[in-house]
Amino acid sequence: MEMQAHLDENQRMLGDAVARYLQRNYDLQSRHDATRPAGKHSPAHWAAFADLGLLGLTIPESYGGMGFDATSTYVVMEAFGRHLVTEPYVSTAILCPQLLLHAPSDAAHEKLLSDVITGTRIVAFAHGEPQTDYTLHNVETRAVRDSGGWVLNGRKSVVIHGAIADMLLISARTSGTLLSPEGISLFLLDPCQPGVTRNEYASVDGMPCADFHFNGVRLEPAALLGLEGEGYPAILRATDIAAAALCAESVGAMSAIFDATLDYVKTRKQFGNTIGSFQAVQHRLVDMYLELEQARSLAWLAAMRVDSADDIERQRIVSAAKAKCSSSGRFIGQQGMQLHGGIGMTDELALGRHVKRLVAIEHTFGDARHHLARYARLAVTT
Repeated sequence: MEMQAHLDENQRMLGDAVARYLQRNYDLQSRHDATRPAGKHSPAHWAAFADLGLLGLTIPESYGGMGFDATSTYVVMEAFGRHLVTEPYVSTAILCPQLLLHAPSDAAHEKLLSDVITGTRIVAFAHGEPQTDYTLHNVETRAVRDSGGWVLNGRKSVVIHGAIADMLLISARTSGTLLSPEGISLFLLDPCQPGVTRNEYASVDGMPCADFHFNGVRLEPAALLGLEGEGYPAILRATDIAAAALCAESVGAMSAIFDATLDYVKTRKQFGNTIGSFQAVQHRLVDMYLELEQARSLAWLAAMRVDSADDIERQRIVSAAKAKCSSSGRFIGQQGMQLHGGIGMTDELALGRHVKRLVAIEHTFGDARHHLARYARLAVTT
């Protein structure tokens, strides 16, 4: 069911290499090894991802990356979804590099990109706030100029992989009103510096998240990323690219649920017959398959178009894919759980964890409701 026909030779080789590594080293038992701290990532896996070139996959070759496009990210993320990879890949290797590349290049930014590629830095994007919902330009956190640079005050909530990040890329309002897209700037920030309070916790799918409170945090002038007040277009583009990557991950998770459910109904017996022989169960499996393939097609389309120079086209297609992957993920997760029964939530099976991951993906960078509304709004303007 994988989209091999659409892949070139390099992408097939990339997919094979990632699949081999995950099959050998990232099984359910090792992922949840008791010696691994809850909610933390694996430095060994992260180093292996760096060796495979995954951490610089879409970073231009001029910065030491591979320079591949978003369709190669699709290949990696679908495999990650199948194997329940919990490493901070989207945060550090996709989202933050896209924001860094938005800014004029300097030695500090090049060093940070190099650290991302080699796996020596974990970077998280601190953007969402308690009042934000999914409105990207709803930013209350403020950075005010003073003689020594900037003073930062405000809060950020549900920063994915914020609990393990050693560098934050943060949005803050430097001018304009609360809901204005203008006046939002981007800054680089060490989460351990004075005035920063970090509250760590695990999300529903076990990701290491954090809330941050910034109280009079002093930032050097060089902490500003890009031009003052012009961060919103970069945020919008980077979150679209990250959302497309999450669509690919959700396809991998849905594929794993469907395959596991298909295998289960072939062996589980009731009334002397396998439940897969019952017509009602077969109808459910057909519906699951149709939802999976529709989601896969739109996720692949998003990967092909997310690098488009046409902002409206990019947003419209990403919203279509995210809305479909969100609704299909919910449907496939529910059907898989019902057909498995209570065993589906036990630690012995990956099914329950896949369902939790799909729930988290749906609510990251906008749920189905949000993206359907954005798609409708953009459709009217085009």
